[in-house]
Amino acid sequence: TNEECLQYYFNTCLRLFTLLCKMVNTSTTTSCTVVKLKSTSTELLLRLFEHYGKVLNKSKEYIAVIKQTLIENMLTNCISDDHILFKQTINLFFRLWSDFKTHLKQEIAVFNETVFLKILDSNNSSYEHKLCILENFETQAKTEQYYVELYANYDCDKNENFLVNRIVSVLGK
Repeated sequence: TNEECLQYYFNTCLRLFTLLCKMVNTSTTTSCTVVKLKSTSTELLLRLFEHYGKVLNKSKEYIAVIKQTLIENMLTNCISDDHILFKQTINLFFRLWSDFKTHLKQEIAVFNETVFLKILDSNNSSYEHKLCILENFETQAKTEQYYVELYANYDCDKNENFLVNRIVSVLGK
């Protein structure tokens, strides 16, 4: 039947999506082939979300894969010395923020605190990594909605740690 066919396609796409999410961080080694695989997977996911993010954010199965697999792998890639992979990962984060923010509140807070704030505040972080983060913050600043939503969701929440205040403080240094 038509419904069985649609379910088959949905399940097949979900398996491919899960595989791509896993390939974002296939190994902790930094061989050229592994970095290329991570980079290609990240780029494919970025393009997928650019075109279909608004559709995928309605599927609890896809959201679960993002939460359980993709975010953790992205966090691991943020400590990569490979600037291209790092930049793609940061771009992917902001794409996820754009389309999945209502589903990823905790994950967004963790990403901001453990990646952005730590890299920007560290003397050991590379210039390229800091610049990448600053460029993304600048892009987001062009839409005042970003900081308003961060403020409303994190600084006004009694269980959160004044995220916007800390971001502004680090950016002001």
